[in-house]
Amino acid sequence: MGLFSLASDQVETRFSEAPTYLVERHLVSYPSRLAVGEDVNELDDKRDALYAYTWYGVRAGETASWLLNENLTKSDLEAWLDQIASIWGDVMSKEPASVSSELTFA
Repeated sequence: MGLFSLASDQVETRFSEAPTYLVERHLVSYPSRLAVGEDVNELDDKRDALYAYTWYGVRAGETASWLLNENLTKSDLEAWLDQIASIWGDVMSKEPASVSSELTFA
């Protein structure tokens, strides 16, 4: 949960450690979102970029300080993902109406 709970100070800290591709995504997405009239500030766009790329990084088994997992091994990550999948399965089985049917965790 800590990985996806991005308070303002966490956004700036993690973004400062983010890889180039994530920073570049923000540099393109923020002005684009403003150009189409979206009501978003720079911090929110950074948070959105971190959130999106965190999913990619974690699912790919990437380890890095910006993912808060730099000291984990691949087997640690696999165990962690198995635990998350188990929690997700419990949520889906107990509260299926409260979770979008389009969300999946594989």
